Amino acid sequence: MLSVAVNSEGESVITASDIESGGSEPQARWRHAAVCVRLDGVDHVVITGGLMAVVNSGDSAALTSCHMFNTSTHVWSSLPSYQQPLHSHALCYDGCSYLYSVGGLCGREKVTADCYRLDLTCLSDGWGVVPLPVQPVFGHTMHLVGGKMVVVGGIGEQGQQMGVQIVNLSPIGCRHLNLPIELDSSLRMYFNHSSHVLSAPGTQPRILVTGGGGNCFSFGTHINKNISFLSLCDILE
Repeated sequence: MLSVAVNSEGESVITASDIESGGSEPQARWRHAAVCVRLDGVDHVVITGGLMAVVNSGDSAALTSCHMFNTSTHVWSSLPSYQQPLHSHALCYDGCSYLYSVGGLCGREKVTADCYRLDLTCLSDGWGVVPLPVQPVFGHTMHLVGGKMVVVGGIGEQGQQMGVQIVNLSPIGCRHLNLPIELDSSLRMYFNHSSHVLSAPGTQPRILVTGGGGNCFSFGTHINKNISFLSLCDILE
């Protein structure tokens, strides 16, 4: 847990400490997806899929398990598992009851376009398949804005960098927009990044993109150094 305190010199400092938790604690993992949901006035963190280390091996194995952490009681609970192992996918919450999971790499390390939906008020139904016209992608981020699913970046089925996929949930449809590879003479890689929707009152919503990058056989390793803003007023028109 991260907390902010003021030291004797009046400076703000960040400290980190472990949280004592209980319940159905998940396996340690990475390349999972996580999102914050608010249920009955309490914030919860949902984590799904990911990779775990294989004991006595240098390999990793994809997971199907999904869990939810109550930030008030510090108790974990199990959620329905995916139908197949999944990692490097994206997760978003509609603010009411539905979780959406899109894309990723399945257990065979195949890029998938699978879209799933889970109703947090009816867990017995499990993750249902949603027939959305999304292209296969992994290493992306995703948001629900104005009734549309905005899938940002990622890597496609042929190893290409993806742009922005705008998915209409009703009626179902999808359009694709390219992202600039260079901004101000600086290379940008929109995968393995983080993004957040900024929507201050009286302003047009924007997506803030931080980090991202990876390895390429042609030019080695590239990590984005600059922050990018994506204007949603243009994207969602």
